[in-house]
Amino acid sequence: MAKNHKPDPKSWDIKRSRNGNEHISNCSSGYVATKSHFFRQVHHIVCVSSISDATIAKFVSDSAELEFLRKCLAITKWNINASDNCISLPLKPVYLDASAPIGWDNLPCHQVEHNPYYTDAVSARLNSNIWSPLKQKAEQCEVSPQSIESALKAESSHWRDFLTTRGASQQGTKHCWENQMSLPMTWHIPFSMALSPKPRKPVDYKKLTGTVKEMLKSLFKIH
Repeated sequence: MAKNHKPDPKSWDIKRSRNGNEHISNCSSGYVATKSHFFRQVHHIVCVSSISDATIAKFVSDSAELEFLRKCLAITKWNINASDNCISLPLKPVYLDASAPIGWDNLPCHQVEHNPYYTDAVSARLNSNIWSPLKQKAEQCEVSPQSIESALKAESSHWRDFLTTRGASQQGTKHCWENQMSLPMTWHIPFSMALSPKPRKPVDYKKLTGTVKEMLKSLFKIH
């Protein structure tokens, strides 16, 4: 559960928190293979922290407006753990461990610029596309829980497209991983979850030695 995020009342239609392994069970792209927890993690596309009261309050300082938004969410049927808001992303060990299952190509790494860069971008877009428009409708009482649900699903779709497009950019993560020494300025881009990836040092991974844990320390270092 995200920090500073108190559980919502059970009577609320919306589900904004993790619910055990529900997000993992609902993710069709997750691995069933041995060590799957070591190679991949299921990522909430619209992040748990991004839709929490604590994060919304960073954009909505007025307590009455914040309470209005909470009431809007309370009647919205949307589950953050649903399959359309979950995607299985690779972890750093897939790039070094020969026993890693195939299928990590064309997806960014869950451990590269997720926090705060991806999360902050999701939070800001939620404010622009959902919280701010809702506040403007408060006095007119024109709020539709169905429209909020549709808007949240649209955000999931937008960010899923972003992640899959990012991972496939520059000819994909596999190409960039294998050719990072000849693509020093761009090789890191497909691996990043950030809107504006920070430059990363290329590594001649074929010359790395030691345990996987030791070699991982050499990966994705900022210039």
